[in-house]
Amino acid sequence: FGCSIGLAVAGAVFSAQLRSQLKVIAKDLSLEQIELLLEDVKAIFSIPVGTERGEAIAAYVAAIQRTFLIGVPAGALAVTSSLILKKKTMKRMEVSVGVS
Repeated sequence: FGCSIGLAVAGAVFSAQLRSQLKVIAKDLSLEQIELLLEDVKAIFSIPVGTERGEAIAAYVAAIQRTFLIGVPAGALAVTSSLILKKKTMKRMEVSVGVS
C-alpha cells in the first residue's frame, strides 16, 4: 500500500517538475513538442539532434533528480520511524473452518 502511494506521489512530482523544467531549460521547443514530451519520453527522438534535443534531455534529467531528492527524505523518515516502533509479537489466532 505504501509503495503505491509513493509511486503516485513521485509520478505527480515528476510530471510537474518535467513541465516546469521544459519551460525553463528547453525554451526553443514549441508548445506541441513540449506536450509530446510530457506524454511520452520517446518523443525525444522526434526532436532534431542538436541543441533542442540536448535541452529536452537536460529537462528530463533535472526532473528525475528533483523527484528522487524528495524520495530520499521520505525513505529516511520511513527507516527512522520503523526503528522507533515497538516490537510486538502477533499471537496465533485459532480459526475454525465451517463454524459460525
